[in-house]
Amino acid sequence: MVQLGRAWKPGSSSTVAQRAFLIPRSIYPIINNRKCILRRSQLNGHHVVSGSFGEKTLKENIEEKVVISPEKSLDESSKKINNLSSERPPAKEGKHESLAEKREKLAQKAKELGHRIASGSVLGLLGAGIILYGKWAILLLIAFATYQASLEYIGLITSSGIKRDMTPPHPHVTKAITILSVSMTFISYFMKGKFGLTLAVASFLILVIQVIVDKKPKFSQLSSSIFGLLYCGWLPSFWLRLRLIKTPAPLGPLLSMLRPSPYVDLSVGLAAMLTAVLCIVAADTGAYFVGKSMGRTKLTEISPKKTVEGAIGGLASSILIAIGVTKLSPWLPTMASAIGFGTLMFISSIFGDLIESIMKRDAEMKDSGNLIPGHGGLLDRFDSYMFSGAVAFFYIAFCLPSLI
Repeated sequence: MVQLGRAWKPGSSSTVAQRAFLIPRSIYPIINNRKCILRRSQLNGHHVVSGSFGEKTLKENIEEKVVISPEKSLDESSKKINNLSSERPPAKEGKHESLAEKREKLAQKAKELGHRIASGSVLGLLGAGIILYGKWAILLLIAFATYQASLEYIGLITSSGIKRDMTPPHPHVTKAITILSVSMTFISYFMKGKFGLTLAVASFLILVIQVIVDKKPKFSQLSSSIFGLLYCGWLPSFWLRLRLIKTPAPLGPLLSMLRPSPYVDLSVGLAAMLTAVLCIVAADTGAYFVGKSMGRTKLTEISPKKTVEGAIGGLASSILIAIGVTKLSPWLPTMASAIGFGTLMFISSIFGDLIESIMKRDAEMKDSGNLIPGHGGLLDRFDSYMFSGAVAFFYIAFCLPSLI
């Protein structure tokens, strides 16, 4: 094996292992990059360096030879080796390309962040105004959310990824899911006493339609249809029921700033909905920043980016907001009830996020839609809210029945 960096002359007493040609150090990277195997021999008074350059020549057993003559300059010999190695591009070029790609990715992320902030601000202001006003405005908001959620859900269960593992519902059934889901919202608003029957009746109708249009329906078709009604229609309607609680709320410093008017009713429903939304926002924000800075332990395989540390941060943030809002508007009678409310809002929000992640993973889709710039679909942005309205309503109904 030829050693680089030392001189060897014929007639020297050095052992074969010690003999080497003097090759400039500028050639070292070329030889190393080409993975060449060099051997020393002597041919017609010239010192020969022979080697196989690159994986292709090794496989084909092709041997390239470079004759290094004592009479020839080292620069000429270096050129020969350079010529043999010219087929491999310089390693430094890739670095410049990677830097350009990094700059492009950073610019893209900054653009997406700007879209997220802008769209999030608009949604926040619009949602706050509708929640404060209530009445028909909150009805239209929940009805639109239900309609859009059902469209995105149908897109998920009819995607190519889902079709490999299960048979999606018949197209007539998917249309029925959308119609019945929106109908639940209006039934909740105009027929409060009949609300308990809506899911049962809607489920029965879905099963009848599925059996009629498909002579041999599969269980996966039935179960995905029923879950669609539950997920897109029944659960969102609880936000409407929560806002429609008319019991007057203790004013406190927060609600005292809102003067009673025909446009704003200072009720437990308003206080409960504002508290629930703020707890969910705090849980998402706290989990993100704590997980980003301190997250080490993976929470679940469903969503690899979620960490135990982030979950603890989200839980603490939700509880603190619940306590803080209760101090400003004491609609929750005790500290324990505030802690319980904040804890349940965190649990329901994180499970809502995970449920949608499961659906998107099976559907092999990054986003459920593209309705909201920078966020994706409605389910991508409001997945944390899907179960929280029902949890908040039942918490008040069972633990604080005097408020309803």
